Amino acid sequence: METINKLCKYLVFTTLLLFISGACTKLEDQNFSELVSSKFVPKSQDIPSLIGPAYVSWQWLNEMGMEWWPGLRYTQEISSDELMIPRRPNGWVDGGVYREVFMHNWTTDCLYATGNWVNSYKGITNTNRIIYQIESNQIPVEEGKENLLAELRVLRASYYNVLIDLFGNVPIVTQFDVPEGYLPEQSNRKG
Repeated sequence: METINKLCKYLVFTTLLLFISGACTKLEDQNFSELVSSKFVPKSQDIPSLIGPAYVSWQWLNEMGMEWWPGLRYTQEISSDELMIPRRPNGWVDGGVYREVFMHNWTTDCLYATGNWVNSYKGITNTNRIIYQIESNQIPVEEGKENLLAELRVLRASYYNVLIDLFGNVPIVTQFDVPEGYLPEQSNRKG
């Protein structure tokens, strides 16, 4: 029995010694979870994936097929006579949010107002960022660069159309590389 204990201790000691002596001392950091911009060279087949984030906010504005999300369609239909959400004994009042939209008594706490505002400006920011990256050749586009930029400008205009339709006078920013502390001027519907 004593021989077995000595043999086990010897094996454990030898195994630990092998692990310690074989450990790496010069490790290089390899990132497997994120794209490192200095090492990423986009190819033409990567362009749709790189411009995709500019379109994501339209999914939220269009409710992604979920009837309960306060998107653009619901906001426009509830605030008009197209759609009515009745009060029922088992619910659907939701703290008066539907009535607030229907009566045009929106506040900054209104889920419909904030949802449309935030998602529209997310789309604008992503679109401005992608336009900036294409124009500064961070995203190299070999063919159809002008067409792609025109498409992104129309997409940005569609987000502004939502904001102007719902809120009227909104700040319009068409560039991504603004200085720190930049505050845009409010534009009006006519301008």
